[in-house]
Amino acid sequence: MFALNPFYPSSFSKKSYILLFLFCSFIYSFEKIPSVHADILPYPDITLSINDEKFTLKESTYAEWVSPSFFLIPSQEPSSLAKTQLCLDKHPLCSLETSQRTAFHRSIKKTYSLNRELLTSFVLDLQKQSRKDPEDARFSLSSDNRVESFHAGSDGYQIQKEESLSLIQKELLQLFSQEPSSQQIISLTLPTEPIRANVTSSDAKEFGITSLIGEGRSDFSGSSNDRVFNVRFGMEKFHGVLVKPGEEFSFVEILGEVDEEHGWRPELVIRNNRTEPEYGGGICQVSTTLFRAAVFSGLQITMRQNHSYPVKYYTPIGFDASVYVPMPDFRFVNNTPGHILIQGRIEGKELIFSMYGTDDGRVVEVDTPTILEKNEDGTIKTVFTQKVQKASGELLLEKKFFSNYDNPDNYPKPEDIDLTEKPKDWSKRQWEEYKKEIEASLKNR
Repeated sequence: MFALNPFYPSSFSKKSYILLFLFCSFIYSFEKIPSVHADILPYPDITLSINDEKFTLKESTYAEWVSPSFFLIPSQEPSSLAKTQLCLDKHPLCSLETSQRTAFHRSIKKTYSLNRELLTSFVLDLQKQSRKDPEDARFSLSSDNRVESFHAGSDGYQIQKEESLSLIQKELLQLFSQEPSSQQIISLTLPTEPIRANVTSSDAKEFGITSLIGEGRSDFSGSSNDRVFNVRFGMEKFHGVLVKPGEEFSFVEILGEVDEEHGWRPELVIRNNRTEPEYGGGICQVSTTLFRAAVFSGLQITMRQNHSYPVKYYTPIGFDASVYVPMPDFRFVNNTPGHILIQGRIEGKELIFSMYGTDDGRVVEVDTPTILEKNEDGTIKTVFTQKVQKASGELLLEKKFFSNYDNPDNYPKPEDIDLTEKPKDWSKRQWEEYKKEIEASLKNR
């Protein structure tokens, strides 16, 4: 039975008291439930170890993944909701509500769940950041023409996605089931999986690199200091590269990004119907020389494009290969029985690429480019032929390389353009190089 307070009017029926009690219970039950953010704030950042590297999972990051759920459950202990401070106003209903809460014991049960999508996104980003790509072995020839390793190569690794997801999730759920502590330090070691290199130094004896099979040369006399730097810098990216039998070589793929951040300097390139300074000017000296080496080695050329107009560094006209990231690319297939080792060097003002591999007795014939047309509008058309025969005399391949060149006057150089302010798509360094080009051209007139 209810112990009614004499203060309450006698007109209140028993049913009215019960309804008021239920209303007050409902209000007080949810008034003081803490927010999840208040619970999460004291928790620490988590250190994630991936091999020798360490990454930090910040509390502010994983706080967004956590969602709490609250349940009212029966309890043998006095109700955690029966707090007398809620009745400091001495309202007549408080004595009734408090007595009923004491009679019907309750407590809060709190559980946590993680947003799997946000956790997965974090782990995938971490997998990209911490990934170590494998490095194939590269070889160089010693003075006695023996192959020796100058870069042994190594396997790479990346974190295991599913195992890392489970490990982080388990740790966070366990963390939130405990009382937070300012002294708490948490470190997790995430599992990794290997990424195998395609070529290792232990394979050296099996490569069959025994002979010089072809060579390409080009002259870069008259190049500026920045262009010479880019030619040498580009050559070094291909020196020692191995191409497996049947593999398609991609110049752009090995070249990588071409910008200031990756070490390139601005020099003249043909772009947007203009000849203007851009990072990497001079790379085509490298691609042209490699193209010539591949042709003289009897390799199958699968992608090659000539320049928009004849360039003085690439004589004879018709024997060049233009590249620009991501296209056009220069590509060839290693159609020899063994690996091919690319060796680059500079002698004076001449760039040289040598191809070493297995001599299968093939005979390679390459004629000098022939001018098919030379028109009044300045356009030129040329052609040359690569013919490769097996040792048996059987024709392996025969390919004609056509080139169509436009009039150079259609691609104005810096001294032909009167720019008074930096174009929006030029960097500050490109603008400075442009002004230097203008000054130099005026002095030479």
